[in-house]
Amino acid sequence: MLEREGLDQGEPVVDVLGAQLIGGEHEPLHLPALAAPRGHAGQGHGEDETGERQHRPENGPGEREVTMPAVWPKTTRAAVRLQERLRGKLELSGGPRRVRLVAGADLSYAKGSDQFFAAVVVVDFPSLSVVEEATAEGRSPFPYIPGLLSFREGPLLLRAFRNLACRPDLLFFDGHGIAHPRGFGIAAHLGLLLGIPSLGCGKSRLVGEHAEPGESAGSVAPLRYRGRRVGTVVRTRARTKPLFVSPGHLLGHAAAVRWALRLCDGYRLPAPVRLAHLASNALRIA
Repeated sequence: MLEREGLDQGEPVVDVLGAQLIGGEHEPLHLPALAAPRGHAGQGHGEDETGERQHRPENGPGEREVTMPAVWPKTTRAAVRLQERLRGKLELSGGPRRVRLVAGADLSYAKGSDQFFAAVVVVDFPSLSVVEEATAEGRSPFPYIPGLLSFREGPLLLRAFRNLACRPDLLFFDGHGIAHPRGFGIAAHLGLLLGIPSLGCGKSRLVGEHAEPGESAGSVAPLRYRGRRVGTVVRTRARTKPLFVSPGHLLGHAAAVRWALRLCDGYRLPAPVRLAHLASNALRIA
């Protein structure tokens, strides 16, 4: 089963952000220079014109520092325990009250190498013009294990997020949100740490069963795992393979699908993820 694959190895993991790790204990991690998103005020929830309850970040316009835990365990077993503990903190309804800045995050590496190249690209909505790009590179000592992607790629992606001068309103990840063996994929993990609405756009299925969506763009089919819906299979472009879209944090299923389709500008992948993929590859081959 995916949940058990490789989980008895107990490899030590070094935190590339420099925080001390104690098997899943939390250490404070400060991310300066993340400005509050435009169009958000106060804290709590509101409603948009559709009547959906909408998330409002706690950071006000004057706050420019985000504090979050560096939760990078030393072993795969501790990583699984951490996912199981943190998934209860996810909020999986509504969405951002107003969206102007959308970020996509991706990471690339040469085959057989542990040198990673991370990129975060922020675009304006609805024009999809690039507003900002931030990158980071470094080594990842965490092994590749299905279901534990955030522990391999997350620290370096967070380093790239640290380099942003703006604070996005919505995050796209090339990976999964709650469509995950423990309901806590990379989009859920990093969305929770950053406190920003997030969704995952996986190119392949990690868990679950589904019917095949129609061939036309915009066709969807629910993705179910162990009796509950964990995502949506979305045909973002006619006669191409669908994406597996799932909420990460501060976002519901309907909003995740809606934003995924809104940001696909004629391509299979939403623009923020596609641009981040191109940026990380360019960094790798530079």
